[in-house]
Amino acid sequence: MRLLVVEDEKIILNGIVKHIPWEALGIDELRSARNAEEALAVFEEFSPDIVLTDINMPGKDGIAMCHDMKEKNEDVQIILITGYSQMDYLKRA
Repeated sequence: MRLLVVEDEKIILNGIVKHIPWEALGIDELRSARNAEEALAVFEEFSPDIVLTDINMPGKDGIAMCHDMKEKNEDVQIILITGYSQMDYLKRA
């Protein structure tokens, strides 16, 4: 399975990518992106099975980005993460 991780904070992105045993979880290929625009470009080229993304990012947020991804591939599985407790994000997701 292919995984795309999208996180704008470098330290969090590195932690997710480097400290989770992805191969043991069935992930054969992993790519990352630091914002929605970069993620959409990687998504087109990489065609991930799963996207693990932050919700709150500068520019286009993770929810809007996921809508764009679902329009291109309705089978992609999406996992949203956030450090915020704002209910409007949860309702939109």
